Amino acid sequence: MPYLTDKDSINLIPANKLIHSQAAMFTIKMMVPSDKLSESKIRFPNIIAITNAIFSWPLFGCIKQLTISRAINIDLLSEVMKVNRTITTIRVWNTLIGGAGAATLSEAMKINRTITTINLGCNQIGDAGAVSLSEALKVNRTIMTINLEGNQIGDVGAASLSEAMKVNQTLTSIHLWGNRIGDAGAASLSEALKVNRTITTINLNGNRIGDVGATSLSEALKVNRTITTVHLGYNYIGDAGAASLSEALKVNRTITTVHLGGNNFSFYEIGSFVDVLHVNPKIKIYGNTT
Repeated sequence: MPYLTDKDSINLIPANKLIHSQAAMFTIKMMVPSDKLSESKIRFPNIIAITNAIFSWPLFGCIKQLTISRAINIDLLSEVMKVNRTITTIRVWNTLIGGAGAATLSEAMKINRTITTINLGCNQIGDAGAVSLSEALKVNRTIMTINLEGNQIGDVGAASLSEAMKVNQTLTSIHLWGNRIGDAGAASLSEALKVNRTITTINLNGNRIGDVGATSLSEALKVNRTITTVHLGYNYIGDAGAASLSEALKVNRTITTVHLGGNNFSFYEIGSFVDVLHVNPKIKIYGNTT
């Protein structure tokens, strides 16, 4: 069956499925005959129309990447995720699905076996949503990257995600920028990083991590052998936390990039990171040290 054009995709939607409501922007990437991804942006009137298009063959077998913004019916999206076998990337950005919506998507994540990247940034999922997603990550075996930035996740949510990180064996990148994770949450994540053997990037920029949390993370970095990139910028790390991190970086042999900008440590502690560069000249340290 031939590949679809944007016009063909729109024509798949029966007139009786179109209702008047706020439109949602739906971005898809489909495989074209050259085996390269081709991006198409289609404006649908509502999630019913979107779902109908996704379920329609041959569009159903072509979609690789899916981006949805504005209001959506999360139940219908979850049903799509449960049965679709071609989508590898889903981005549900700033739709405010909340904790309940995250719980619904989590059930689909437990079943889906093709999605490798999921971006749920700025959806106000909170700790409850993080707990639900953690349960899914414990059993999911395909997701490699998860973005949960700007979701009001605190220490409780971080603790749940940490438990998932201890058993998950496919996740390589976790982005928790702009949440509410403090020292207790950092301590939980540290325990996970001590045993996890797949994560290479962790982004904790813009949280509430202080010296105690930085010290906990430092202990994990001394023994972790897979992380290459750490983001700890714009937290509340002072001299004590900076000193602990510098000692860890002298021991760690896999980290190549560290972001520390926007913290509270003094010029004196910058010298400790200079010492790190003498021990490991390949590492790049950005922020307060530059």
